[in-house]
Amino acid sequence: QASDNDEMQFKFLTNMIGASCYISKPELADGLNENLLRLKGISKGRRMYYYYFNKGFIAGSHGDYDGKARWMEKAIAAADRYGLPDDMKVYAYSEVYQCYENHGDLYKALSALKTYESIACDMNQMYLYTDCYKGLMRIYTKLGDKENALHYQKEYFRYNDSLLNISPMWGRTSVRPTTRSPRTKSCRLPSTISRKSTPCRRLSCQCSWPSWPSQ
Repeated sequence: QASDNDEMQFKFLTNMIGASCYISKPELADGLNENLLRLKGISKGRRMYYYYFNKGFIAGSHGDYDGKARWMEKAIAAADRYGLPDDMKVYAYSEVYQCYENHGDLYKALSALKTYESIACDMNQMYLYTDCYKGLMRIYTKLGDKENALHYQKEYFRYNDSLLNISPMWGRTSVRPTTRSPRTKSCRLPSTISRKSTPCRRLSCQCSWPSWPSQ
């Protein structure tokens, strides 16, 4: 288990790395990321995963999307190597599929996105699988697969509407999952919306940051 002091430093550095990217100071972000590796109170698996994830985010912040994809792949591999939970990998998948898509490698993007979708559904986080459906709609459209594009378009708007129509008490809307589709595993609409405190969350996947499991 990480000490409280190391855990606080770990979160602080991760937030500062993101902030440095947003103010176009990748050199500062790189230096902070090297400091993250020195926090011996954090498990090696977590340090390596975040190091690679941050390197990918830094690369993407100055337009190096090939580099971003390579580092995100390293983050996913580190999560597998050190037995980290899938809910950490989901954010790397949410970034790497877009790198493939932007590079025109649509089938590779689709493969990464389907893994992202599977993990998002297991996590039962509505905003994540809504984002998956948006990506699937877009990629199937580019592939000329109208049937799947329309299917995911319908799913995207159905779940997105449910996010927009949540009551002030965060109760469940009247939306219910449809019958399981042969195209995708069925995701559940949660009874409440989890609002985890991650440094940066977004529906458009322009910037995602993993949460900090205690593992």
